[in-house]
Amino acid sequence: MRVLKYILLALLSLVVLFFLISLILPTKYQVSRSITIQAPIDSIYDNIIDLNRWDRWVRWTHEVDNTLKKTYELNANGEKVAFRWASEKFGTGKIHITKSVHNNLIEYNLLVNYERFSTKGKFTFVAAKEGIEVTWFNFGELHDPISRYIGLFMDSMLGPDFEYGLKKLQYILEKH
Repeated sequence: MRVLKYILLALLSLVVLFFLISLILPTKYQVSRSITIQAPIDSIYDNIIDLNRWDRWVRWTHEVDNTLKKTYELNANGEKVAFRWASEKFGTGKIHITKSVHNNLIEYNLLVNYERFSTKGKFTFVAAKEGIEVTWFNFGELHDPISRYIGLFMDSMLGPDFEYGLKKLQYILEKH
C-alpha cells in the first residue's frame, strides 16, 4: 500500500510539474521560410493566390494521401478563395484567403481538425537582387498547456513542408 501511495504521489508531482513548466513556455509561435525565385512576380503571385494550383507545389497532395478530397469555395467573382479538405492522413481542414494585395501579400486563415486548431498564415513578395524573395509564414496562439508543448516543435513540423513547397514552386516557375 505504501508503494502505491508513493507511485501516485510521484505521478501527481509529474502532472503538476508538467503544468507549471507550461506556464513559462511561449504562448505564441511563428514559422517562416524564404526563397528567392527568378520569375516574374505575376507568375509567382498567381501560383499562390490560385488555390487550385497549390496541388502543383505543396506537399499535402494526393501523391502523399490518395484519400484526399477537396472542395472549393468561390467569392462573388467566381474566384476560389477557400478550400476544405478531408483525408485519412491530413484529417480535415480549411484554408481561407482573408486578404490579398496584388504582387505584394496574401494572408489566410487555416482551420484544422473540425476547426479545433486555428492559425494564420501569409505570403510576402519582395524584390531582391536575384529575383523575388517569397516568404511563407504561419503563426498562432497557444492557449493550453499541451499546445504550448506542441508549439516548441512547430518549426520542425511545418518548416520542412514550407521548404519543400517553396523549392518546388521555384523549380516549376524557373523551369517554364
